[in-house]
Amino acid sequence: MTLEKSLDYLSIIGDGTAYNKEWDYLWVETHKSQYTASEVISKLTPEDIQYLNSKINDMQRSNLYQRKTDCHGKRHVENVMLFAGIIAIYEQLTGPDRDLLMEAAKYHDQGRDNDFDEQHGIESAYIAGRDLQDKYTEEEIKIIQAAIIFHDDRTKGTSIKEIEDEGFAKIAERLNLSQEGIKRARVIGNILKDADALDRARFTSQKSPIGEQFLRTDTSLKLIQVAFQLHEAYSLDDLDELLKTETPEIISEVTDYKNATSPIRAKKHYIKDILKRGKTM
Repeated sequence: MTLEKSLDYLSIIGDGTAYNKEWDYLWVETHKSQYTASEVISKLTPEDIQYLNSKINDMQRSNLYQRKTDCHGKRHVENVMLFAGIIAIYEQLTGPDRDLLMEAAKYHDQGRDNDFDEQHGIESAYIAGRDLQDKYTEEEIKIIQAAIIFHDDRTKGTSIKEIEDEGFAKIAERLNLSQEGIKRARVIGNILKDADALDRARFTSQKSPIGEQFLRTDTSLKLIQVAFQLHEAYSLDDLDELLKTETPEIISEVTDYKNATSPIRAKKHYIKDILKRGKTM
C-alpha cells in the first residue's frame, strides 16, 4: 500500500458515511461529530502530502519490519504514520517535533517478536536510538524513545491523566529525560498512541476495537469513522485480489457475506473459514 493509494481511497469515500453501523459507529453517532474523508483531504496541503510521502516511502524502502507478523507489518506502520501525520496537522504540531513523531511512528513496532509481544516498546526504542544516533541530538533521541515506550506502556490508573503522569514518570527516570523533554515527549507519545489505536479499526472481531474511551486528542476522536472507512476500502481491494482465481461458488459466498456484513468481515471470513476447508493461499 502507498500513501497515494490511501489518499485515493479517502477521495473516493468523500463525504460518505460509515458502511457498517456496528462497532464504534454506535458511539460515533451519539457522542462526537466526525470528520469526513473530504475534510481530511482538504486539510492536507501539497507540502503536507509531499512530507508524508517522503517519510512513508523511506520506511517502505528500509529493512525494517522483516519479522513475520500478521498484524504489525509495514502496512500497519504506514497507516500509523498516516494517522500520526494527520493528527499532527490538526493539532498544529510542526517543526522538529513533527519529525520526531514520524520517527517514533516509523520505529514503534520494530522490536516486536510477534503480534502478542507486550514488551516490544523498549526493544523498539533501543533500535530507534541505535539507528538514529547520527541524525538527532541525544535529547531528541530520548524524546523519540520515550514516545515509543509510552505507546506500549501498560500502566493502570483511574484516569488518562493519572496513567500518563505515572507512565511518563517511569519513562523519564529510565531515560534521564529533562522536564522540557518530558513535555515534548508527552505530546508526541499521545499522538503516536492515538494513531496506533486508530489502526485497530481492522480488528472487527473485537467489540469497540479502537478503544475510543482512551483516545487522547480531540482530533483522534473525530477520525474514528475515517479509520473504519479506510480499512473497508483496503479490504475491498484485498478481496478483489484474493478472489481473482476463485471458483464462482466461493466468489458468490464471499460476496453474500460482504453484503450482509462488511468488506473487512468478508475478508476475514475468506481467509479464516474458507481456507480452513482445505484451500491454500
